[in-house]
Amino acid sequence: MTVDVKQLLKNAKAGQNATTGVAKKLLESDKTPDVAAKMFMDVLMGQIANPVMVQALLTDLFKQVGEIKKTADPESAAMKLKEMWEQAVIELRMGPVRPATFIEVIEWPFETPHPRVEVVTPDGAHRHPILSPQVKLEDLQPGMTVFLDPEGAVVLAYSTMMPHVGQEAKFQRRLPDSNCVEVAIRDERVVLHAAQPLIDVIEADEIKRGDPVIFCPRREFAFQAVPNEENRKYRYVDESRIPSVDANRDIGKPHWSLAWLLRRTDLLLNRPDILETLDVRPRVGILMVGPSGTGKTLTIKGYLNRFHRMLQERTGRDDIGSRIVRIKAGEMLSPWFGETDQNFERLFNDVYEIGSTPERTADGEKIILPVVLLMEEIEGLARRRGADDGTGVYDRVIGTLLQRLDDPNDDLSQLPLIIIATSNRPSMIDIAMWRRLASVVARFTRLDRDGLTAVLGKKLKEHYPFVSRNGHSNKELRDALIDEVAATLCSPHGEDAIVEITIRDGSKIRKDRRHLLTGAVVEQAVSETIDRIAFQMAEHGREGVGMSAAMLIEALHRQVDNLADNITPQNAADFIDLPENANIAAIRRLRPRGGTFAGLMTE
Repeated sequence: MTVDVKQLLKNAKAGQNATTGVAKKLLESDKTPDVAAKMFMDVLMGQIANPVMVQALLTDLFKQVGEIKKTADPESAAMKLKEMWEQAVIELRMGPVRPATFIEVIEWPFETPHPRVEVVTPDGAHRHPILSPQVKLEDLQPGMTVFLDPEGAVVLAYSTMMPHVGQEAKFQRRLPDSNCVEVAIRDERVVLHAAQPLIDVIEADEIKRGDPVIFCPRREFAFQAVPNEENRKYRYVDESRIPSVDANRDIGKPHWSLAWLLRRTDLLLNRPDILETLDVRPRVGILMVGPSGTGKTLTIKGYLNRFHRMLQERTGRDDIGSRIVRIKAGEMLSPWFGETDQNFERLFNDVYEIGSTPERTADGEKIILPVVLLMEEIEGLARRRGADDGTGVYDRVIGTLLQRLDDPNDDLSQLPLIIIATSNRPSMIDIAMWRRLASVVARFTRLDRDGLTAVLGKKLKEHYPFVSRNGHSNKELRDALIDEVAATLCSPHGEDAIVEITIRDGSKIRKDRRHLLTGAVVEQAVSETIDRIAFQMAEHGREGVGMSAAMLIEALHRQVDNLADNITPQNAADFIDLPENANIAAIRRLRPRGGTFAGLMTE
């Protein structure tokens, strides 16, 4: 086509008499209307400074079109060419066509020969042109690019291509009975027109709240959904195996918080009418605080085990899937600016999507089930603002967490959500986060005598071998061993001080081994003792081998000594209960270690 155009231009420049050859070339039968129109435009653009030549060419073209009319049924082709040429002349005279985005057809109060539609131009101006005869209303869809005449009064053509680039927003919902959607742009909610591709995925239920969409703020249009990143959806849902911890079987002295959580969960699952009557918010929040090893994690495991069974009982199904979302600091924090905020957005989007999607019971009932949000060692994320290294990372994390937990748009707050947070150092938690997480505070402490007895009662099974005494039953031997261990370790009059703490005001505090006892310490000591017995049985046989109180007391002393070796003025609060705001000057060990583990293992 390029060679033909050059030749046509050459002929046209030769003089007015050459116009007949140019017109014939344009009207050759092997030329499609589109090709002929393009060639014609190139010729006119080359002659725009010579209006006499343009007029002569048009005159000759129309003469030859008249000749075409004499052939069989040529009228439609001739009229199409004429419209193309007329449009080309308009563009030459008035300027190029103008792009716009189609919104919808409108009801015009005055009668018009063609439908009138609403469009928006790239500068944000709304116009109401009519459709040219070549544009059919049924071919137009919201979001399509249409081309207006230079004055913006007529839609001359359209393109089926939709924009693939633009800014990104978070989809919220489609407005009822309309082609408009609500999206979230940072902290604001905006209503936009929805293009047909976006309407299609909404109607197919292939887009959820929080999914990204492409939009143009000037044209006020959301064009299409952005595909989710691979493996991003439900990234924070905990799909690990349900804990096998049974509170009645495995927890010596269950903390009161476990029973409280189970009762509140039962209300969410089975008695929403009570919550509604009392205007109780369907959100359960508990903050578990206490030193490491005092039973926070074990309590959570016991709760998750029972929570899973409660879901099965309520739905009559065992294929519900995980409804536990777990926050892990290592997955949330990122060195890249903005990535941490996006991680939290994705996490809470997971929470909302799981919590807002109804599940069908075995009886066909559709119900909303609770979601558990675990935030273990929350001080790693929600530490006091201004207390970090000056980068502001934790301040931004706190801001995002507060915004989503408060949920000013009242979406997340209306879902049954159980938030369980834990902390070894609650004093490090930001005060605003403390208020939102600590509607109920459960304090986990070290073991007293009753606690030690209860833990030993769960850890020492009745079928274990115990050192025989005067023909007593195995159960009697076990109970006597537990009583002796508890009396030795927890005697308030014992001389078992292991560390001396000097406060900066000069006062001194002595702590016994019993002050360092936790459930984890007892479990480790029992495990050590069982290993010792197993080694003896393997070497000497079963006869006469069994567990004694002395063996277990030695193991407990050894475990406590290991902890005492690591106590410093800086970390003493992690190991020992101290007066509030105590400022420690020094730590001194008072007793030697209670035996060597390696020596016992080689007996």
